[in-house]
Amino acid sequence: MRKYLGELKMKRSIVSALSILGVGLILAGCGSSSADKSDNAGKEPKTTASAKGKTEKKDNQHIKNGPLLKVGQWKTDSTWGKTTLEKITAPKSVIKDGPLEITINTISLYKIEPQNDDERQMANDGFQTSGVTNPYYTIHIDYNVKNTSSDTVQLNGLKSVVTSTGQDLGIDSGLVDDGTGLEVAPNANKGTAAEGLLNKGDEKKVNKVTLQFDEAVNSDSFDSMGSAQPMDFDLK
Repeated sequence: MRKYLGELKMKRSIVSALSILGVGLILAGCGSSSADKSDNAGKEPKTTASAKGKTEKKDNQHIKNGPLLKVGQWKTDSTWGKTTLEKITAPKSVIKDGPLEITINTISLYKIEPQNDDERQMANDGFQTSGVTNPYYTIHIDYNVKNTSSDTVQLNGLKSVVTSTGQDLGIDSGLVDDGTGLEVAPNANKGTAAEGLLNKGDEKKVNKVTLQFDEAVNSDSFDSMGSAQPMDFDLK
């Protein structure tokens, strides 16, 4: 049990840190004053399609504070190294999982370049692998969970994230989901995120992902309160 809790804590630290690097919902949800002063504070993400054809100076691509919202933007972090946004889509689609309404805010593809052995080892530990390359690529899913019932409901997170290349990311196969075991009070709304490690060489080929959430359960009885249907999302 202690080993499991330690692994879960490590995984959640990865998602939280990468959420701050990327879409920034966890940072914004904490009401941090630094988010208000960020380069991209208050801006909507630009999808990959709308970002094509635009040329920006390299200095303008470097975001010192706040989330990465446009393809090509990058920032550095002492934990992970250099992170560059390669693709992004902002569908705002709603997936119903029993009484839970899950809004998919953004799906992003990141290129991450560890700057030293410690940063690379941190990624290996978090994704429970020894095969993290430099660079490595991840799929990031940022989502909100709204409980429409009068009971406290537990979300069991993403059951799988399947890419157009056939990679099946799960909690035991390269997926780190901060929404696993997330409890949502009656009529409450919580933001969370998941991160998946892509197979080497797939980063240019992935143009669609299929999200399948696990069933929602009553937090007290653990009785099933419904399940979700898979949903496809384009990522070009």
